[in-house]
Amino acid sequence: MANVKYDTSGSAYLTKIIDTLLNQFPGWGDEEVVFSFVEEESGVGWFPVSGAIIESEKKTICGEVKQKCQYPFFVLYRMGKSSESTRISVKEKLDMLGAWLEQQEVIITGEKYRLKSYPDTGDRKIKSIRRTTPAYNSQTYDNGIYDWVVYITVQYENNYFE
Repeated sequence: MANVKYDTSGSAYLTKIIDTLLNQFPGWGDEEVVFSFVEEESGVGWFPVSGAIIESEKKTICGEVKQKCQYPFFVLYRMGKSSESTRISVKEKLDMLGAWLEQQEVIITGEKYRLKSYPDTGDRKIKSIRRTTPAYNSQTYDNGIYDWVVYITVQYENNYFE
């Protein structure tokens, strides 16, 4: 089994970037996406899957280190008892979030939106953000609460000198 390496300082840094970016999505309205927490009956939270993982690393003879990394996470939208149309709306909202993060154009209440660029992350350059699943109902509780999720991965490069 291969040894998994983590970009621990990148995890801390990207957590802040992702939190800000998720809360800039124009489809939330008054909702706030909270890091690693969601209320018992409703709310929106996002949760890292593993932290930032180093997929590959190359070192040059000059001491430059070039890493390709990823930061997988998921967004969970919890909602109480609801109609079918409300559940469909939540699924569509999470799918639009994914499309927006992928820099696709989305239409929200008749307005067109596109994320033009990813935030400046200093040494760590975001190359892409992509959905790894469509939005889906991950859990339905006995009390009628629904959890909808979409899994997303940030691909980035980290280059530095030793």
